Amino acid sequence: MIFSIEFGKHSAVGVEKRQDENAVGYYLPSEPKVLNERGQLFMVADGVGEANDGDVVSNLAIETMIRNYYESHWSGSHEQMLEQSLKKTNQTIREANINKGNETYYFCSLCCALIYENTLFVAIVGDCPAFLLSSRGLQYLTSTSTRQDEQPGTQLVVPAEPAAQRLGFHDSVTVHIIQRQIQIKDVIFLSTSNILEALTEDEIADLISTSEPMQACENLVSQTVQYDPSEDAAAIVIRIKGIKRVPAEESDISPQPAAPDREQEPQERQIVIKGVRYREAWEKEGLSDRDRESVDKFELDRELYRRVHKRATQQEKPKLPLSKILATALAIIIVLAAIYAIYTYSARFITQLKQQRPAQTITADSISRAAQADSLMISTEKDTLMGEPTPPVVQSVESVPITTEPSEAQVEPDQAITSDTPTPTFRVVIVDGSGKNIQLKPFIDDISKNASTGSITRLKSIYRIQQSKILWRKSDDVHKLDIITAVLLQHQNLFSKQFNTKVATYPLDFTLVLGADFKMPALRDQYGDISDSSNDYYIEILNGTRTSGLARKLSNLLHNQKFDEKRLQVVDYRNADQQNYPNSFIKCEADKNEIAANLARSFNLPSTIVNRQLFDIKIIIGTDVKVK
Repeated sequence: MIFSIEFGKHSAVGVEKRQDENAVGYYLPSEPKVLNERGQLFMVADGVGEANDGDVVSNLAIETMIRNYYESHWSGSHEQMLEQSLKKTNQTIREANINKGNETYYFCSLCCALIYENTLFVAIVGDCPAFLLSSRGLQYLTSTSTRQDEQPGTQLVVPAEPAAQRLGFHDSVTVHIIQRQIQIKDVIFLSTSNILEALTEDEIADLISTSEPMQACENLVSQTVQYDPSEDAAAIVIRIKGIKRVPAEESDISPQPAAPDREQEPQERQIVIKGVRYREAWEKEGLSDRDRESVDKFELDRELYRRVHKRATQQEKPKLPLSKILATALAIIIVLAAIYAIYTYSARFITQLKQQRPAQTITADSISRAAQADSLMISTEKDTLMGEPTPPVVQSVESVPITTEPSEAQVEPDQAITSDTPTPTFRVVIVDGSGKNIQLKPFIDDISKNASTGSITRLKSIYRIQQSKILWRKSDDVHKLDIITAVLLQHQNLFSKQFNTKVATYPLDFTLVLGADFKMPALRDQYGDISDSSNDYYIEILNGTRTSGLARKLSNLLHNQKFDEKRLQVVDYRNADQQNYPNSFIKCEADKNEIAANLARSFNLPSTIVNRQLFDIKIIIGTDVKVK
């Protein structure tokens, strides 16, 4: 039995500090044998080094701990393996200090959380705390107590561990190991110690219980850095979602001992048959050989051991009543009538489909989902971005070209276009993912009246889309940007009028499609102090392979990474329209090819860049619309 988990991690440096000396790490074994034997490991390291080199020892501690725990020969229990691995990690850091010529150049605190079956093992060296949020509330995991004596809402203060009690300071180190039983919906929280100085117990419990793991980590770290700008902070939140069963390999099954002779068997054995426990007795006092043949060998394990006699005569099968025969015949007649009606009345519909124009296939990677226009929208939408969205796979489209030239009276006064400036036209696509029977013709007619509308394409999503939105491609052309801003405002008003639902607009820069040749890059967190988020790069990740969770894992690595003095905002990750893409590629506008190439080099992403004809405006209709 292995728990299915969802987790988020975040680390940030204070405004007044030059280098982030913290690190967050985890290891989820891909081999079932290793996963069944050694579990899943999560870590937070708070490093200290001269000349602000603490990030070196933090990453060294995490990498060494993973290698020592998962590659060392198994001996003893999980607690013993964690303790041995931490002591070996301490020796590795000591050797690094000796190479530096200063025995106290590097040292760090390390908190490890191991999830094995339904047990949580927490191993701590230093002052990095660990918490468990369960039905009993928030528990502060220490080697002595669970802080049940504290009053709710009080400020949590971790006793400051001296530097000598951290990894790398002495040849010997003391490891504190705590063991707890966990269950579904429990939340595990690891962090650096300064988070507990900025937040109270109630604030921590509220953040990790009401937000998604990634959003909770970002909020916790952000509030801590604001509280003390001279320090950095790191956190990881792990939520237990459910249970997944991993099949054990044949080599893991230990051979069963050979059955002993009947004379050496115990006087009594227990057997479970279909949930009922029986007891078998080899010796029956007072029973003759004839009675032994007529009495069953097993007896029910109850207060009175009543004998179970074998049936002497065969039981006659009951005859099928006439009512059941009639009911079955009636059901068959109803099903045949329904099939005949569907075939008869759907013939006209099938004929109309055949007479329509040829369908144009559009790949799902051309359908953007959500990106944020400013920092307020970004903070509002992060909860939904880190979830598991339903992929809007597009089955077919119905192309509706519209070339209506409106009069000057149809253009709003504040959006009028002078005759000296050419008016760009925008390609519009409407994706219906509402799953409802809605009439789109009035809405399409209203959109076509705009002077900037070049063509309108209607698509039908075979999967439902929860949230309605309007997506638009960013452009460096100021004139085009002003016009599309006015057009988006008109589309918002038309959408609200038609469907009685407010809809937001979002930009998009890049689309990354993962193919069979993709290999997960090894990236380290590079967060920066970037206050202006309006110029960030927005990217969506589509999984075009049969490898489950590939887009989600890459999203955890790329989200909020620093790039070109900006940040990467992963606005969506989902499955592509097909699972057999042979090669990976980045899809963008032609004027962003150089930026896409630099992005691929910086993060070891696919270097192939595709410039297909993209839609300028995409109107996605979700299940939140109201049918009149």
